[in-house]
Amino acid sequence: MGVRSRSLVASLAAACAGAVVIVACQSFSGTEPELIADAAADGADLVDAAVDAPPDADAGADMDASPAPKLGVTCPPPSGPKCALGGCPRRAIIAAPAVPEYPFDIATDASSLYWTAQAAGDSGLDAYNGQAPARVLRHAKKAGGPAFEIAAAQPAARAIALDGSYVYWTIHDPTRPGRGLGSPGVLRRARRDCSTTPCAVEDLASIAGNVASLSRAREGALVGVTEDGHVFVVDTTASPIGFNASATQVDTYPAIAVTNDAAYASSALVSRYVKRLDLTTGTVLPMFAAVPDGGAGADPGISPSTTDCDAVWGVRKQTSKRDLFRFAVDGGPAQVTALPTAISPFAMAADASYVYFAVPDAGGVFAVDTHVGGALPEPIATGNVWRLAVDSDGVYWGEHGTTAPGSITMLVK
Repeated sequence: MGVRSRSLVASLAAACAGAVVIVACQSFSGTEPELIADAAADGADLVDAAVDAPPDADAGADMDASPAPKLGVTCPPPSGPKCALGGCPRRAIIAAPAVPEYPFDIATDASSLYWTAQAAGDSGLDAYNGQAPARVLRHAKKAGGPAFEIAAAQPAARAIALDGSYVYWTIHDPTRPGRGLGSPGVLRRARRDCSTTPCAVEDLASIAGNVASLSRAREGALVGVTEDGHVFVVDTTASPIGFNASATQVDTYPAIAVTNDAAYASSALVSRYVKRLDLTTGTVLPMFAAVPDGGAGADPGISPSTTDCDAVWGVRKQTSKRDLFRFAVDGGPAQVTALPTAISPFAMAADASYVYFAVPDAGGVFAVDTHVGGALPEPIATGNVWRLAVDSDGVYWGEHGTTAPGSITMLVK
């Protein structure tokens, strides 16, 4: 998924004219479907019958299944909803914690979801912007009960991915001078079926920079990109773990979309080209696709981005609108759809039917039907949403705002 996590301090200050707390400064005109409070309310069979491994006995606590619950594949993509988006049930997976908490990346397996979250506490805007100590959490795909804490006090942890029996995440050294780009990061992991705290955490590799995104391409292969645009590949089958800094580099506000055998890297600023990294050979195609010139006031490139395995999708910001581009993985001219200015996403994800957008501030979750040319975005939920995840069971997002910060919701497919 894409990774345009720029600080919102300045924009919030300008928009909110001196407000002390972080608030949504404008209302949302769409109607959000009613959230379903518990598993009984939306029918226990909606999710539990759909997964191929038993969910946690307690929604967040033990996981006794061995091996760890099944992981999906990147391609073909997850199946789309079997319901019309406006009529799909919503499941309130977890309520907002007593101390406001800001969720970042989300990953899923057959029975559970995993995410990183940073609590406000004394850290204020550091947590809101992803620069505070984080927790790595797990919860079953059903409502109720607390999240299980896999790890605590993980410095500036945001990016997360699953592979094999493990959950992987990255930290960023909080002692670095000025928290500058290129300063030390670390790749870590713990067993995702850990059932007793504290879970054993392993340090695997040092990373020259803060990681903006981490994705699973296929079994044994993770792909990440740092905030300053360096793409790297992790071989999780090697002993010790294989960490390979790719020759692929993009620019400011990077984005990456990953299939089983390739990674497509781009950035919002400086360059208009999407680069393709072959994950089998390591070769780089530096001009896989060129973003058409948008004229004055337009970003040259795309960020964030995602893929449905047939195409790479990405958003370009312009002064008065947004453009959604589709670049077929087998080549051909770009297809473009104009989006409303309000659709300015921080992240994207896709399944076989839709591209989904996580939109911050007075935004929410939106979807575009990829089988209807020029389709307008459909609102799924209101809120301040920075990240989301999609699998064949549902769409998942966390609330990053003031209404219910730290809550996690699922659209049940």
